[in-house]
Amino acid sequence: MPGTPLFDQDALVGALAHTNLAIMRLGSDGAILAIHGGALQWLGNRNLIGQRLADIAEQPQQVLDLLTQATSAGSATGRIQIRNTGANFIVDTSSGMLKNPETAPIGNRWWNLSCVALSDGIQIVAEDLTEQIAAISARDEVLKGMRGLLWHADIDATGESLHWDFRLDNEAIGPIVLPLNIPPGLTWGQVWVQSRHPDDAERMNRVSTEALLSGAEKYSQTFRCYAADGSIHWLREDVQVIHVAPGRWRLIGICTDISELQGQEQRLREFEILATNALDAIMMFDTNGLVRYANPAAATQLAYRDQQALIGLDITQLLNTERHPRLLDEVVPLLATGWRGDVTFLRGDQTAWFTQTSAFAMVDDTGNNWGSAIIASDLSRQYQAEQERQTFQEQLIYSQQAALRELSTPLIPLADGLIVMPLVGTIDAARAQQVMEILLEGIARLQAETAILDITGVKMVDTQVANSLLRVARAAQLLGAQVILTGISAEVAQSLVQLGADLGSIVTLTNLQAGIAYAMRQH
Repeated sequence: MPGTPLFDQDALVGALAHTNLAIMRLGSDGAILAIHGGALQWLGNRNLIGQRLADIAEQPQQVLDLLTQATSAGSATGRIQIRNTGANFIVDTSSGMLKNPETAPIGNRWWNLSCVALSDGIQIVAEDLTEQIAAISARDEVLKGMRGLLWHADIDATGESLHWDFRLDNEAIGPIVLPLNIPPGLTWGQVWVQSRHPDDAERMNRVSTEALLSGAEKYSQTFRCYAADGSIHWLREDVQVIHVAPGRWRLIGICTDISELQGQEQRLREFEILATNALDAIMMFDTNGLVRYANPAAATQLAYRDQQALIGLDITQLLNTERHPRLLDEVVPLLATGWRGDVTFLRGDQTAWFTQTSAFAMVDDTGNNWGSAIIASDLSRQYQAEQERQTFQEQLIYSQQAALRELSTPLIPLADGLIVMPLVGTIDAARAQQVMEILLEGIARLQAETAILDITGVKMVDTQVANSLLRVARAAQLLGAQVILTGISAEVAQSLVQLGADLGSIVTLTNLQAGIAYAMRQH
């Protein structure tokens, strides 16, 4: 109807009372003539009529400059800080009432002013941004603590291409996350996008496009960036996808530096590759001595089905305790500095496995000991070779001794029924026994009637040698053979006399030639 106002004035004032807006009218001198809105209630419903706006601001000159700009240009906008010394109120959204049981101020308020010049003053719409600024500040503090980059992007599909409107919400943290060289005229965010590894940049574009077109609600990916010093940093990106409208999306993403984690994972992968392909057995134990890791070589060498079959076994189940009854007591105190030695393990099939083993403690970055590890090299072939070498050496020594016996006690047949055994060197009890065995065996085998023992090469004859010669002679006589002793030197003859040796049953001659002549005459 004509003359009917478009808005109910009382209803409008009531609605303003529950908002963060304040509408005010200033006179030409900057004094407040009228003011309405919920933003005032944060100031404890102070009576502001008649006060100059600059007088209640934390920085009066800032307000004066803003009003001057509005008067000269027709309008102006700016953010000011209002001094808040009165009680603060909180709006109860369920009832619309203001509540503040403690009625205590909580600090100054931030107002964003939109000023419009009038013929007789200025009209202002003030929006209270205090809570919004506090929330942004709190968010920024959280982001600083987590060293993450928060970004937004609005995306529009134009034909077959996607147009990105990308912006960083906390670009100030960027240099901390990734130091970059920023050329003049560019922001850190622009250089960051350019710093991506070329291979990763292409893949990232593909992943994000596929996520948008497939209707995915979120996606994650890792990528590499080059820092100012040329080093590579790994970043992980977690992105939330909001489908705004057909062909329009909003993305909210956060990027965190995972270089250290990526390095740990890389080192772990390298260890797994090395351990998996190692010929040596590698095992790790917890502080109770239970197996927590074993590589394939350990399972193979210890004759277990697979690596998993070793997990949880006590180290004492893997040691040959008969060979190493006190091994653990000796090794454990030395783990901090490392220990190396020969260890015999007990295989799953109860056979022995001979190794050269290194044992050492596993210590984390804080110095805490979380277990131990061993690296065992197979010595089975070396052990077998050593056993074979020892056996061969023993056989060689035996053969050499046999050859020496034969050389030191040669038996020479001269004619039918006649044998000669020339003796050289020292005759001890063992050699005397050997002389008897060879001589008697020769007499029996060759059916000798006469045996000549030539001791020309024997320089010393004691009671034991004399008695041995007598035993040889008596034994030969029992086989029906006569013993002729030749080569007795003056020294040996003197020794025999002094010893009182009775050689009556033995024919003695000066030399071998005489002995052979005597024997030939007897035939």
